[in-house]
Amino acid sequence: MDKIKILKVEPGKPPCVKEIANDFKASQAEVEGDIECVGFGDGCVAVINAEGKLNGMQPNRRNGDDIICGPFFICGDSPDGDFISLTEQQIEEYTFTVRYRLSRLQL
Repeated sequence: MDKIKILKVEPGKPPCVKEIANDFKASQAEVEGDIECVGFGDGCVAVINAEGKLNGMQPNRRNGDDIICGPFFICGDSPDGDFISLTEQQIEEYTFTVRYRLSRLQL
């Protein structure tokens, strides 16, 4: 089974790099439920819990005017719409973005 390198973001914690199986169930396990993708327009997506707000999951990060609730991860997005590993450059860029540009919510 193929694995992909992702950047996992949990509420109240700094982002961390990990490898997961590149399949639907592994993606669901990482976000603790059904998945929804939020594209960044640069070949990367945030994979979030589709019902995180409805299920009362802990607020995690602010993304523009929206709040992502629950754990999420960032991975690459192929031209065919498949999840792919982040490059080292993307990991560096998104680690910075998650730490300093996507506001960590203080509760």
